[in-house]
Amino acid sequence: MNLAFTKDDLDSIQASTTNLFHILRHFSSATEDVTDSILGKEYEYYNYQQGRYIESVITDDSIKEAFSVSGSKFGENVTGLENPSVVIETIKKFLEEEMKVCELKWMDAGEFLKFNLEKVMEKEIGSLGVVDLSTLSGEEKMRVEKKERGGEGVFVQTLSNKIPPPTKKLAIGLIKRKDTGKIYVTAYPGVTGGPPFPSSEQNDIDRKISEEYWSRKVFLE
Repeated sequence: MNLAFTKDDLDSIQASTTNLFHILRHFSSATEDVTDSILGKEYEYYNYQQGRYIESVITDDSIKEAFSVSGSKFGENVTGLENPSVVIETIKKFLEEEMKVCELKWMDAGEFLKFNLEKVMEKEIGSLGVVDLSTLSGEEKMRVEKKERGGEGVFVQTLSNKIPPPTKKLAIGLIKRKDTGKIYVTAYPGVTGGPPFPSSEQNDIDRKISEEYWSRKVFLE
């Protein structure tokens, strides 16, 4: 199978409702024109309990939940990362620059192809939303609790009332479905890497790897 990331792949990255909404979850707020552009529209999300993509409709409540979901958050009015649409354009620009200097490759991940890219920006772009459990104090570890993240059917360790550390790193993640060819994109302040959340589609070995990895991570909210 050809795993080269091509110009056609780059052109297939769109500011779809799904991509905009996934990136919106890494913002704490957005202007009304941004939220109005996706309100009432259908989008897709991956349900980890069912192991498949599910369609839903974006509501006022789901937008509020997106802003409050635990995880990395962009700072306000960061140049080139002001809102999800601008983030997608910035991602495409970075990918185009990378393609000029090296051959980019997808990673085969079963039903999907995946691609990750990490860029260090000139200034801080936001805050990290995930930290290692080992870095927490004893008192903080006692306050960690399991919560469902973003209505995706996945429960993560979460800690409230801890100031998240700032970062200059931009993590970019792409997923290409083998069945439809659709490309989903996300971006957030932080680092790439790590296995996916545990899901029903994983075999026993992969699921154990995912469970062990995420048992050592804590989301900040």
